[in-house]
Parts: sequence; C-alpha cells; structure tokens
Amino acid sequence: MRARGLIYGLIVAAVAVVAWAQEAPAPADASATSTTEAEAPAPPPSLPPGMLSPIDRVNASPQGTLKNTHSYDDAATAAEGEKIYFKYGCNGCHGGNGGGGICPPLINDTWVYNGDDDTLFRLVTLGSIELQAKGYTRHGHENVVAPMPPFGGIIFSDDELWKVLAFVRAHYNGSPARKFGTSEAEKAAALAAEEAATGDAPAVEPPATDAPATPAAPSKAPAAADAAAATDAPAPQPH
Repeated sequence: MRARGLIYGLIVAAVAVVAWAQEAPAPADASATSTTEAEAPAPPPSLPPGMLSPIDRVNASPQGTLKNTHSYDDAATAAEGEKIYFKYGCNGCHGGNGGGGICPPLINDTWVYNGDDDTLFRLVTLGSIELQAKGYTRHGHENVVAPMPPFGGIIFSDDELWKVLAFVRAHYNGSPARKFGTSEAEKAAALAAEEAATGDAPAVEPPATDAPATPAAPSKAPAAADAAAATDAPAPQPH
C-alpha cells in the first residue's frame, strides 16, 4: 500500500510539472529583442516623382516662372487645399477662410508684395524677411502688419502649397481685375506715392529737347535812354 501511494504521488507531481511548463511563458529571444531595440526609426516618406519640397522648388526656379500646377476652377483641389491649410495651422493667424485675424487677410485685393503665383509661393516658402533680402519690396499695406514666417521647411511638397493657394483663391473677394496681383503701372504708382510721402522721391527734370535755343530779343533800353536824354537836353540859345 505504501509503495502504491508513493507511485500515485509521483504521478500527480509529474502531471503538475507538465502543466506548469505548458502554462509558463516562453523565455524571450535575446537576439530578437536586441534586433528590435536596434532598429532605426522609419525614414520620412519620399516625395512622389515630379514633386519637390517648396524650398527646393524655389531654388530650382528663376524668379517669375512659378505657376500653379492646379486649376483654380477645380473645387476638389480647393477642398484638399483647405485640409492642408488647417493641417499646417494657417488658420491660427489668417482665419478659417483666410479672412485675417492676428495676421493680414489673404483673400482681399491688397497685395503686400504682389498676388501672382510666383510671388505668393516664394512668400510662403521663404517668409517675408528672406523675400525682402532677395529684393522684393512692399507696395501694399494692410491695417494688420506682421512678418510672414518661412514655411518652406514645414510644408511637405510644392504640390501641397499649390493646393493651399488654390483654396485661398477660391475664397477671394476683392476686385476681379486684381485677383492675380497688381499691374506694373499700379506698382509704379504705389511706389511713387510712397516715395513722395516719405520725401524720397527723385527730383523731376524737364525732358531733354534738341530744338535750338530761341535768341533773346534785343533790348530797347538804350533807345529809350537816348530819347529821354534828348527830351531833357536844354534848348539851344539864340546868339
């Protein structure tokens, strides 16, 4: 009986050991753990073919050659641009529809540097300080004046920036004639008015002419003097 009880106890103990072994978690693979910890973070997504970052697009394009690659009549593009506009926090300064806030509005017809595609793309990319360093001057003035920070290193691609500009154009509420900026004549007039107001206007010289000078009329003063002398001379006395 004692032997049979010992054998039964050994069987129960063996079953318990097997059950514990099945329920216990498997030891971690040391090599797998070290490999996972050593993995580098995923690289940023690459740009699709044909796209560049805004700053690379500016650097690769001569001044005046940047044109929006999207149609301003495409509502779907404007809708995508609205999402991107909010994604980068543009609404925090310029308002939800670009109507202004702590920074100037984007949808009226007052263009500080100009409203053509090229100028607007460079302004957002470079910021106002760097834009001025490249020779751009202010010829429009808003009631709210604030520097534009550079977003060229923040916005993912030039395509995203073009879509944001499409969204802004979709909400434009200024004069139709000035939707894409001011003319050269308007810029010149604004510059002249600013220079005149500050006293920096250059002196205006009369236009040059090739006509011969008109000879001066002969003076009649001597003849008049002689007549006066003759009148005042005493009459001859008779002898």
